[in-house]
Amino acid sequence: MAVPRVAATEEDPLRPACGALLSPYTWRRLEDIVRAGRIEQLGRSEAGYARYLREFHTMKAEWRSTADCVRCRHYGFLQAVDAASGMKIAVAPVGYDAPSFLRLRPNDYPYYTEVCVTHYVLWSGVPLDRARVEAALAVELPGHCIIWFENGARKSIKALPHVQVFARKAASGEAATMVGYGL
Repeated sequence: MAVPRVAATEEDPLRPACGALLSPYTWRRLEDIVRAGRIEQLGRSEAGYARYLREFHTMKAEWRSTADCVRCRHYGFLQAVDAASGMKIAVAPVGYDAPSFLRLRPNDYPYYTEVCVTHYVLWSGVPLDRARVEAALAVELPGHCIIWFENGARKSIKALPHVQVFARKAASGEAATMVGYGL
């Protein structure tokens, strides 16, 4: 599915009406957007948005739920087929311990950021709190500047606790920082 190339909207010159972004966001712009709680301004590149739409439609056609697909991709769940519907489902592996599960993974469909920024998702088996998020990120991303946030009402996979994370390596002489929003 091709994403049409259209002019940017007046409200956000980086975002055309199709939802994709024309230019990557800088670290400073990401900070401003997240700090202001304007998460809806974040978006993907044209190619990233087209891939997201294509794979999302495939996922919806094959899986019982988006959460089942993510559980198999990122939580280590086993894939099975529901006999009644023929849809793929996730099955927890023996020994899965939701309270201890916490994984930082690159976002499958990252927002469009400058090359030095990586977009991750921190997945959890139980609801997250600020202390748990920041402790995990400090261990997983030492020496990085980090912005994390919860999508709140815009969360696309509501059944699974997770937060969005932007990270970039701290420059020489720059202190690593962590700024979180939400929770």
